[in-house]
Order: sequence, then C-alpha cells, then structure tokens
Amino acid sequence: MKLTTLRKFCKRTFLLSFFLLSSFAFSQITLSGKVVDSKTANIIVDPLIVVTQSDKEVKVDPSGNFSVSLPSGSYTLEVYAEGYNDQIQNLELNQDTSVSIQLVPKEEKSEQAKSSDLRISDIVLTKKTKKVDIASPQMGINKLDGAQIKEMPAVLGESDVIKSLTMLPGVTTGGESSGGFNVRGGAEDQNQVMQDNAMLYNTTHLFGFFSVFHPDAVESLDLYKGSIPARYGGRIASVLDVRLKEGNQDSLRVMGGIGTVSSRIMAEGPIQKGKSSFMVAGRSSYAHLFLPLFDNPNSARFSDLTLKTDFDLSPKDHLSVNSYLSRDVFLFEESISNNYGNIVLGTNWQRKISPNLTSNAHLSYTKFFYNLELDFLGLEFNSNMSHLKADLGFRHKISPNFSLDYGLGATYYDENPGTLNPFGSNSQVVPEQFQHKLGLESALYLSAEHKVDPKLNISYGLRYSMFQRLGPFTTLDYINGPIGVGPDGKYIKGAYKGELSYGNGEVLASFDGLEPRFGLSYQFNENNSLKAAYNKSTQYIHLISNTTSSTPLDIWELSNPFVQPQRADQISLGYFSNLDKGMYSLEIESYYKRTKNRLDYIDGAQLIAEKYIEQQILPGIARSYGIEFLFRKNRGDLTGWIAYTLSRAEQKSYNLGLGDLGVGEGVYYTSNQDRTHDLTLTGMYKLNDRWRFATNFVYQTGKPFSLVNSAYYFEGIYAGNFGQRNDSRIPDYHRLDLSATYTPPGNRPTKWLHLDSYKKEWVFSIYNVYNRHNYTSINFNQNEDTLQPQIVGTYIFGIVPSVTFNFEF
Repeated sequence: MKLTTLRKFCKRTFLLSFFLLSSFAFSQITLSGKVVDSKTANIIVDPLIVVTQSDKEVKVDPSGNFSVSLPSGSYTLEVYAEGYNDQIQNLELNQDTSVSIQLVPKEEKSEQAKSSDLRISDIVLTKKTKKVDIASPQMGINKLDGAQIKEMPAVLGESDVIKSLTMLPGVTTGGESSGGFNVRGGAEDQNQVMQDNAMLYNTTHLFGFFSVFHPDAVESLDLYKGSIPARYGGRIASVLDVRLKEGNQDSLRVMGGIGTVSSRIMAEGPIQKGKSSFMVAGRSSYAHLFLPLFDNPNSARFSDLTLKTDFDLSPKDHLSVNSYLSRDVFLFEESISNNYGNIVLGTNWQRKISPNLTSNAHLSYTKFFYNLELDFLGLEFNSNMSHLKADLGFRHKISPNFSLDYGLGATYYDENPGTLNPFGSNSQVVPEQFQHKLGLESALYLSAEHKVDPKLNISYGLRYSMFQRLGPFTTLDYINGPIGVGPDGKYIKGAYKGELSYGNGEVLASFDGLEPRFGLSYQFNENNSLKAAYNKSTQYIHLISNTTSSTPLDIWELSNPFVQPQRADQISLGYFSNLDKGMYSLEIESYYKRTKNRLDYIDGAQLIAEKYIEQQILPGIARSYGIEFLFRKNRGDLTGWIAYTLSRAEQKSYNLGLGDLGVGEGVYYTSNQDRTHDLTLTGMYKLNDRWRFATNFVYQTGKPFSLVNSAYYFEGIYAGNFGQRNDSRIPDYHRLDLSATYTPPGNRPTKWLHLDSYKKEWVFSIYNVYNRHNYTSINFNQNEDTLQPQIVGTYIFGIVPSVTFNFEF
C-alpha cells in the first residue's frame, strides 16, 4: 500500500510541475542548433556559447545540440572552443530558429578573423576558460575529450581511456594487469560502460595493458560517480559514457600511429558529401612476432575494429550505425590456448520533434565471448555473455528554467556459463553444456532540472526498474538453503530433496525497485557553490570472482531465487570554486555509499565450471566513504591537476543463523577495492609549436590480500594456512611517467592523394621512470630449488621506454 501511494505521489508531482511550468514557454522564442568543425563537420565537444544581451551561457548536450529560449529581438552569440578561432554571430529572432555554427581551426583564419584583429579582453578570456560548472546541480562527474586523453603519457606509447580515468579522484584499478576500473570503492562489475550507448562487459586488452577504446576514434567521455542521471540504470557504482567521433562529411582524412608493440589507423570521410559519413578505426599488436627470437614459447596479441556511419536523413533526423569487434589471443608454452573478445552492433536515431523536444532511440546487441583450450587435459571450454538492448528517451525544454528527461528501456540477457568439449584424440573429457541463464530488465524514468532562482538549481528524478529471471532452467530444491555448515564449522553445499524445473519463458523470480535521484546546487556568488546529491540504484547482474581483480574467466550471475539484486544508496556533499577568473578551479566532494546484497565467495570456493554457483557464495553488506580533492590549472602553457582521495571500502557477509559467523567472522573487512590514499599529479606543458611535454605521478595504498600466516608439510608438499580475509596489503603502488611530443615544422603537400597536407609527430615516453617494481599479487608456494615454503611477489612492468610515430593526412 505504501509503495502504491508513493508511486501516485511521484506521478502527480511530476505532472503538476509539467503543467504549471509549461505556461512560461509560450512567450519565448527558441534558438537551437549545433556547433561543428568547419573542415570536418564533426561535432565540437563542450563549446562555450554566450548570448551577450542576456549574459546567458547556453548548455550543449552530449550529442552536440544546444537550445535556449529568448524573447524576440536582436542578439549576439559569442562562440568559443579550445583549438578553434572565436566566432561572433548577430541574429534577429522573431520566430523559432535553428542554426549550424561552424568554427574554424586555429591553424586557419576565417574571413571574419582576417578582417578584424580583435584583442581578447579579460572578460572574454574568462568566458573561454573551461571552468568548473558551479551552477549545475550535477556533481560527481568528470569529463575528458579526445585531445586531453592523447596528451597524457601512457604505457607502450599509446593513449588510453581507462588509464586516463585513473588520474581522476575516486577512480582506481586493481593493478597493471587487471581489467576494468573501480569507482569509490565499487567493483568492476558495478560500472556501466557504454560506447555510443551500447554496453560493454570487457573493457581491456591483454588483461588490462590496453583499453578497448581506440584513442583516435573517441570524441569525448563522461564519467558519473555521484548523482547519476535517472536515464542511466542497471549499475550501482558509476556510468562511463564514451562517444565516438562522427566521420568527416566533407573530405577524406586518415590518421594513425606506429608504436613499439602495436599500431593503429583511423580513416574518415564522406559517403554522400554533406549528408553522410563513415569512420573506421583499427588496431593490432605484433609483439608476438618477436618473442620466438628470444626463445620465448609464449605469445600474446590483440586486434580490434571500430566502425561508425552517420546519416543526416533530414534537417530533423540523424541516424548513426556503429559496430565494434575485438579479439585477444594468448598461447602459453603451446599447451594452453586462450582467446576472448567483444562483438557490438548498435544504432542511434535522434529526431528533433520541435525546437524544444528531441527524441533519442537506441538499439544494440553486445556479446562477450571466452574460449580456453588445455592440451594436457584434452579440454575445450567456451562461454559467452550477450544481451539485446533497446531505449527510447526524450529531452523536453519546457521553459528557460525547467526541462524534463523521460523515457523507457529494456535489456534481454542470455548467458552461456560454459560448454565443455573434448579436445584431441586422447581426451577423456565428457561433453557437457551448462544451462543458459536468461533474464529481462526493463525501466521507466522521469527527471527534471529546475532553476528555482539565480542561486538555486535542483534536479530530481525517479527511475522504476524491473527484472525477471526466465526459464527454461532447472534449480535444486534445497531443504534449508544452498549452503550449510559442517561439523567443523566450515561451509558445505546445502542438502536438497530434488529438482525444480521451469519451462520456456516461465518466471523463476522477479524483482523491482524505485530509484530516486536528487541533486542541488546553491551559488554563494558567481565563483563559489555548494552541492548535495542523493542517488539510489539497483543492479540485477553480478560478477563473481575469487581473485583480487577481475579476469575474463570470472562468472556473471543473474539475480534469481537465491541471489538478490544489489541495491545501493549514496549521499554526497561538495564545494566548488573558480579562482582567479577561472585560471584555477577547486572541487571537494565527500560521499558515503552503502550496498545491500553484495556477494562474496566462501573460503575454499570453486567457481569455474560450477553448475550451482549459489553453493559457493554468501550475500552481505558493503560500505564505502571518503573525500575527494581536485585542483586544476585550466589555461596557459602549463595546465594540469592534482587529485587526492582519502577513502575506505569495507564489506561483511550475512551469517546463515546456523552458528556460523559468515566470511571474515561476520565483521567488516577491507574489500579488494580499498585504497586508503590515492594521489595523482598530471601536468602538460607546451614549450612551443614543436615541443609538448606531459607527466603523471601516481601513488596508491597497496591493495588488500589474504596472507598465509603458517604452513604445514603434507606428502612432500608445503601448504599454507590463511589468516582473516584481506588482513594484509601488498606494498604501496607508485610510479612516474614522462612523455615528450615533437611536431616537425610545416606541412608537406600530398598531391598524389589529392590532399592538401599531412601532419606528423614523434612521441617519446617513459612509463615508470624510476623502475618501481609494483606488485600485482603476492602468493605462497614452494621453492623449486630448496623445497622450502616461500612468499613471492609478482610484478608486470619495470621501466618501459617507447617511441610512437603519429601521422595525419
């Protein structure tokens, strides 16, 4: 009854707001449009548009569209973007108007710029600076564009989206060989990662050495850590929204790079000039070709391909189609073969229904596959996780001070946990197909952004999500649950009396939940504000692992009668300031997050090829809290930031009420994602038109692990006794990276390609300058020579110098 009442209240509140505030819109004229590159017709990310007569700063959405409501009259638009000449445009508004603003890259001079040598005043310079948005109620968001990502030094000479994120506060990884990233103490599976709205399960190549995102194909990205908008759902830690570039509608353009371990290339151009375009980008590694020269029997390589086409179907309709394919291959001493990868197909259709109303429709298919062949066992193991996703959303500007986002979506999951097949003529393996796991997740959402007065801005929304676990599927009919307690106090598999079978499409279990979202910003003055946010989210799929960082072999599990969905509540409070006319900015955010039904494995769990995973896991509670500092220098030859996070991430499991204490004796213990201190320094310096320099310094508290505290000898082998869960830490992680980019003078014509010029640059980088051995794991084993027990640390990289040649024509 209470839930029904709450739903009615929320519905009536939103409808009342809609009708009361819509009356203000009819006396206004709407100016809308987009800002594009004059040469390539690509959307320009994060331009600054100022209406001088009203002193309004116009917001641009992630698709590059802007809209502002004004009374009729004469106006002047000032448009600024980093790397482009400024543009001033006079407009006479007496009806709804749509414009396309084309900015000229700085290496060229527009006719307007040639005819007027305007000095930039302090006021204009301040407007151009990328200051922190103190007015928006959105907090816990970080934005990067492709140019910023490329300026950062990275391992093996290639810019990397994931590693760039770890330079920001509240974002860490499990180490140099781990896949994915962690946000505010959350696990890798709690991040929703999207490329042009299509979700990805695996985000790295070579177990974390490279990101799956092609650096030349990325236009921009947004990382939401705090007040996640209501249009996003299905994950409880963060949302990473990566947007791909649109192809050049005017002319062919090719760029790429040749590095020490891998090379890449990207080409873009028109399909029909001025109306449609393509963009194709590929990468491949080739280190495996050189390993045999050093008598190394192992091999590792990856390749990927990104393709996007864009079509302007009409002045109001834009359609994009994209695909992504990737594959990683490992061969260990010719006895273990391992490969995995992604298949993604997606389409987005944006329609401008009216100057104030835009719709976005999305459809995509994603599949992550994994294959393992063990020659010495004659075994082949295959698994995959796939889904079909459809969304329809609307953005509605009701008045200059009030706008709505609303829509619905659904995702159909199909997981193949594994197929076992014999491999080789002498194999004793019995073929077996594990049961597919099916589920349907759907959601409705409605959110509003409301400027109450010049100082107070609020956003509020509600998301209602539902999940159904579907058959066909057969479960065990447990007597007292999937886990029991043995005479020695250790967990054992629960007793059962038979099986329960569900037919095709039959519902095994269903769940739902209301997810309110709220944000508030109060401006003390034009340079300082205080923000607060509350976020509730639900996650219906789980990644189960008994390693300290995720691997492709980890197990995905859909919520079911024995595994409840994860539900998280997060509150955050922050102070934001622009200093010295935007030359510097300061962001301070604190947060507290509590998660219910976080899964952890029992001691001695065997997860691989386990038919009934509920017998190996216990649900529990996770909590994380901390404070984040981000100080930026926003303009000048020297730019960069200092980021520091002080945090704690803990969890504990529920007990079964059978005299057991749960994992870790039922008390909070540090989770795998806990990093008490996280400090990063990022600097970029432009010496002149030929030389640019960049540096990173990273320091993190060592990640937790369970240490062997004693050993015993049994049948010629030493075995270890472990202490409490995550009772120790590996040594602290720190490193320094440097890079220098040299751009030779001048552009050389390439008449044989009918192109005007080409650009080139050399990137010299050193990863881990002082050769720090940062351990990724510490393990107990027996020394092969002395046969004595020992504890051994493993690290991946020491110092790694690299050279990359980049080109563009």
